[in-house]
Order: sequence, then structure tokens, then C-alpha cells
Amino acid sequence: MSLLRPTSLRQRLLLISGAIALLTLTVAGTLFVFHDVRMLRAQTVRDLEVLAVAVGDNCVAALVFDAPESAEKSLASLRHEYQIR
Repeated sequence: MSLLRPTSLRQRLLLISGAIALLTLTVAGTLFVFHDVRMLRAQTVRDLEVLAVAVGDNCVAALVFDAPESAEKSLASLRHEYQIR
């Protein structure tokens, strides 16, 4: 009996059911991965927007009063943020 060529109807139905289940799981898994990647990117963008606003607000006084050392201190806090290079 060959595995590539099922002889009975039962074997054929089992093979078709298995193939459909495998295809369904593959499609669902792929969609979950794409959704998670998209959500991760959106969350990263939101986090960076909040961080940019906070740093911008903290640097306004340093720019207005021409105090580069104060601006450097504000920007030095970004050194610990892994998303900022």
C-alpha cells in the first residue's frame, strides 16, 4: 500500500481532512503573525510620539534661553531608550 496513493475512500477523506486542517492552521497562523507585527509597529509609533512630545516640551526652555547644557541634559535621558539611536 502506497502512502501517495490512498486506496480506500476512508484514507482519501482522512488525507483531504488533514490537508484542509493544515491549510487552515497555516493561514490562521500567518494572519496572527501579520496582525501582531502590525500592532507592535503601531504601539512603537505611539510610544515614540509620546516620547517626542515630552522631550520637545522639556527642550523649549533651553532653546528659548539659549542654554545648550540644559538641552544636552534633556536629550541625555534618551540615551537609555533602546528605540532611539
